[in-house]
Amino acid sequence: GLMVASVFVVARRIDGWGLTAFVAVGLGLAAGYGIAVAVPAQTGPELYKFALSGAVASVAMILPGISGSFLLVVMGKYQQVFGAVHEREFGIIALFGVGAVIGLLGFSRLLKRLLARFHAETMAFLVGLMLGSLRKVWPFRNVLEEKLIGSKVRVLRDECVWPQDYSGEVLLSFVLMVVGAVLVLALERLGSEKS
Repeated sequence: GLMVASVFVVARRIDGWGLTAFVAVGLGLAAGYGIAVAVPAQTGPELYKFALSGAVASVAMILPGISGSFLLVVMGKYQQVFGAVHEREFGIIALFGVGAVIGLLGFSRLLKRLLARFHAETMAFLVGLMLGSLRKVWPFRNVLEEKLIGSKVRVLRDECVWPQDYSGEVLLSFVLMVVGAVLVLALERLGSEKS
């Protein structure tokens, strides 16, 4: 609910929907969907990979609809970083942190430039990104294939489904979707009135 309402809020801020904006939505949709269905990888313990994964995960904090922790899972680094925190391996934590800071500062500058020069196209790409990543947060799904990766069972393939029975949990899910959407739209309206 939060994400669907956010799509409408961001889409309304695009001045002039042209062909390039629609292409940008398509590219964002493909990127978001591709990330949502990505299969977790196994990566080695090389130190540069921790810095790189920190940079990629921090970029996800800026982009709407993408989870940094999910990207760590896809890159095969979630368990390794979590293990480093648990075992107090400060070298690995520091490398991850340095990568996160570099990624955050570098990507925020890039995004600022893109918004200044290609505002409509950048916002349209973000709309597509949010729409594409909706697949990852849809609560009702059937698992088609799973695999033991490390010490955890990970879903490799699944399909989104419409619920067959409307139990209390399913109804609560739909109510919370509506509450999330209303909350975003109310905050947007409140912000517009104040400005």
